[in-house]
Amino acid sequence: MQDNFITSNKTVEEASAMMAELDRKILVVTDYAGDVTGIISEGDMRRLILKNVNPKWPISSVCNHSFFSLSPNILHSPAEIQKIGREYGIRYIPVMSGKKLINIIDALSPHGTLFPIPVIIMAGGLGSRMGELTATTPKPMLPLAGVPMLERTVNELRHQGYLDITISVNYLSEVIKKHFGNSVKYLEETEPSGTCGCLRNLSPVVTPVIVMNGDVITKIKYDKLIQSHFDTGAEITAVVKTIQNIIPFGVVELDYQERFISVVEKPIHHHLTLSGIYVLSVPALGFISDKCQDMPNLINLCNKLDMKVNLFGLYENWMDVGTPADLARVQEEYIP
Repeated sequence: MQDNFITSNKTVEEASAMMAELDRKILVVTDYAGDVTGIISEGDMRRLILKNVNPKWPISSVCNHSFFSLSPNILHSPAEIQKIGREYGIRYIPVMSGKKLINIIDALSPHGTLFPIPVIIMAGGLGSRMGELTATTPKPMLPLAGVPMLERTVNELRHQGYLDITISVNYLSEVIKKHFGNSVKYLEETEPSGTCGCLRNLSPVVTPVIVMNGDVITKIKYDKLIQSHFDTGAEITAVVKTIQNIIPFGVVELDYQERFISVVEKPIHHHLTLSGIYVLSVPALGFISDKCQDMPNLINLCNKLDMKVNLFGLYENWMDVGTPADLARVQEEYIP
């Protein structure tokens, strides 16, 4: 799918060669920042040939800069999408938020999207807190209601239209590869590199990417997450969830001079916590170091550099499996 993107400095000749190799005949022209500047349809390419356009001209000089697009804020039924395609004589309809491409809809098959955002699932950890459960099985492959957690995550992503899925593997990688085969891509970690360090080996991308932990089970609406990321102009979006922490004792409160104020019996504190799901834009990916690096470090670094960090509140069902006790609880609470 990344093959459908072309940078604005490429020539008409290069664009023509790219178009010839595509199954779905559309090229999305972007600038150095990944902003969409125009599109080239198959019909556009044929008209350029008929006009005998110089093949050495930059594609930016001949692409369609005034293309029709849809807003992510307006929902359209499949029948409406098909009607729009017929009225405008187009098959592929971009969905734009500002200058950012969110999706492209096939008007002949509006349920299927052409450009799902790439998803990277981090599944290379040792899972050492799980004890003997992970001696021969990577933690994300532990069964949940008879199905590996990682398979449930992949199935949910596919159900929501996200088909460009890469799994980061290291510990017992052969178990994951045997299970999924060629149905997904893999990002190899030769050594532990933290919760985001392996992303430095990611192939170049022109769109943001969703990054998520392999031991998270959730029904989050990924399209809403991506829309929030684009609408806020963020470089990083972190999905956060409110966690309740109950202190099972009376807590003594003191003033700044350490004088007694009161006793609060078993206070309840609420904290916003990272849920293990993120969206990273291309500039943020550029700050991943060559060393072991965790996602909180990357978020703090980008924030320190005045890059926008967006928070996306999660109300949907979310379960994290970090310990055997967590797994037992999730087994009881999980509803397919």
